[in-house]
Amino acid sequence: QYYAMFEVLECAWSDLLEAIGRAPDLDALIAAHAEYLRQIVEEGLFLDHAPFIDPLRAITDTIFEFARTQERLYSELMAHAERMRERTRAGARNTAVGRWATTDRARIDNTTGELALRPLSADFCQQLEELQQLFHEQFDLFFSMVSRHPSTKLAFLAARLDFNSFHAARHAERQPPTEGAHGAWAGGLQDGVPLP
Repeated sequence: QYYAMFEVLECAWSDLLEAIGRAPDLDALIAAHAEYLRQIVEEGLFLDHAPFIDPLRAITDTIFEFARTQERLYSELMAHAERMRERTRAGARNTAVGRWATTDRARIDNTTGELALRPLSADFCQQLEELQQLFHEQFDLFFSMVSRHPSTKLAFLAARLDFNSFHAARHAERQPPTEGAHGAWAGGLQDGVPLP
């Protein structure tokens, strides 16, 4: 969000205002606006940095897959909440006619007296772990590419992505420093200078 707002929109807006001030006629004004839109689309969607498109698309796909998985969990929790409400309503009906509030002994948690929540399946947990691993791999690749790019705008994006050095620290824990294309990556900016 920071990158889109300050490195894309604000810079493009500043350029547009400058171009409007210099525009001698309507055609120049239209051309300035067209350039403004082009700049926003290219820089906001990384169209002027073609190597970033596929890694960014892969990250987005993984995020959407995680959202679908999270929706499944949310649906299960909502179904559990509905079962709890139905149990409460059934208990009220039973006590109204002089019976025990519940007879659903099979699924009652003995410590709380509540209807037990079904545990997450091993497949579901494994899917979450695989999505987490995939996201970290994809993000590491994207962040490494952004950190090494000579563009000052992308240097600011790298700084925003790793503002607290979390990704650099995680990367350092997983791999010992080595020489090579990605071996020296320490994440983001250090002392305000992009990584080599």
